[in-house]
Amino acid sequence: MPYGYHGKILVVDLGSGQLRVDAHDEAWYRTYMGGSNFGLYYILNHMPVGADPLGPDNVLTLMLSVLTGALSPV
Repeated sequence: MPYGYHGKILVVDLGSGQLRVDAHDEAWYRTYMGGSNFGLYYILNHMPVGADPLGPDNVLTLMLSVLTGALSPV
């Protein structure tokens, strides 16, 4: 498994307040290689067609890493 993640993806449902950790096998990570592809997978598989952009059915993905500056010191 490539470096940069630990094989776990946190999924947060803001509507119900539930947290879920998705763990996929190495083949999944090789198919959807890269943080942007991880996000696109969740958008395409969890957002219904024609969802309101500001509505509760919309999916928000945050792919945070050192490269995006999310973990840089303040």
